[in-house]
Amino acid sequence: MEKQKNKMRKAIIFTLDGFQVGGLVTMIAQYAQVAFDLGYEPIVIGCVSDLTSPERTFQHCKICTIKYPLTYSLLNRIIAAPKYILALHRIYKNYDVVLIHFGTIWSTFYALFHPFTWKIKRVITLHGFEVTEVISVQSSTNLLLRIKANLRQKLQFLCINCSDEIIVLSKYSANWLYKLVGKSRYMSITLIEPYIEISNFRTPVQKTERTQLHILNIGRAERRKGIRVLLEALSYINKKNISIIATIVSPILYFDYFDLLDYYESLNLFDTVHFLHKADEQQKEKLYKNADLFVMPSIAGETFGLAALEALAHGIPVIGSNDGALPEILGKIDTRLIVPKNNPRRLAEAIIRFYGLSFKEKQRISLKAMTIVRQCYTYDKMKNKLSKIYGGSMNIDYKENKNEKDN
Repeated sequence: MEKQKNKMRKAIIFTLDGFQVGGLVTMIAQYAQVAFDLGYEPIVIGCVSDLTSPERTFQHCKICTIKYPLTYSLLNRIIAAPKYILALHRIYKNYDVVLIHFGTIWSTFYALFHPFTWKIKRVITLHGFEVTEVISVQSSTNLLLRIKANLRQKLQFLCINCSDEIIVLSKYSANWLYKLVGKSRYMSITLIEPYIEISNFRTPVQKTERTQLHILNIGRAERRKGIRVLLEALSYINKKNISIIATIVSPILYFDYFDLLDYYESLNLFDTVHFLHKADEQQKEKLYKNADLFVMPSIAGETFGLAALEALAHGIPVIGSNDGALPEILGKIDTRLIVPKNNPRRLAEAIIRFYGLSFKEKQRISLKAMTIVRQCYTYDKMKNKLSKIYGGSMNIDYKENKNEKDN
């Protein structure tokens, strides 16, 4: 009876490697919400990880949690494969699945091994390009890390070429994709920017001006994220006797991979920089509330910059590099917030300039940031574009439709 009930409503599967705190999970949750609002049954599948309550993140969704802890080892990924495929098979068996929306690379790779995956529409979102990950770790002394990066790059190319629809988050991403795989007649590429809900966010800027500048950076501290550039810029600012406190939030393994702690010590930033190895949504809210400025000094492959958008939605001005999609966001607010990438001195000068702005000018930038988020990054815009991708699967057989189109 339950199986018959499930078959009555068409379903969309969203794949994740694991239920982790981060921007990618936030994006999948947004897609799942749209699917639900369009009348589908959203089903999210992934291994257990550090997101303790997936039900709170993925509201209105069926959650399929694979009872296998996610780690970053290659052996772990291989062992997880049959468990993932078996769990996916149960979903195909019990639900009328019409579309699968791929998230992370390994979970996409697993899903492609199931024959039912090839009978439905396949959509993938390019959250990042693995070719830039390879560039990021090329100089690393960790051989295993370099091997894994190259393997992920090859898997990503495979996943792209096995998908019917590709979603990119920025014009920058679209251009990258055309360079990497060309314009295939079997691919449909759609630009769909994320949205941010800002109704519950704080009033921009503090009511009273303070002399100490609180800087925040949240994300994976990979080499391409430019954290070394930020540390060097902070070291330069320290010499100017400007009072600053910087908080850098990242999974701890990235601090180890790229020797960031050693570099931090060599620059004598003990009193200036605080490292946090992780932060859940409530902790992030506290960090945002205490921040004056968000700095995102990426040096390669920034396909969107969801962390920057979240900061702007909180009314926190963002200084970012001219890499990737960041200028597409920051250019709408103030071009002076954009600095040359991989240039610590110019980054330091931009931070100092912001520090020296009047309270009224900081407030103007803060209000402009929130206004731009409200106008440009909305749920309705995402829903309208996704409905053209998801909506085509509501009451038709996708393969029959595709064959007619090709003929």
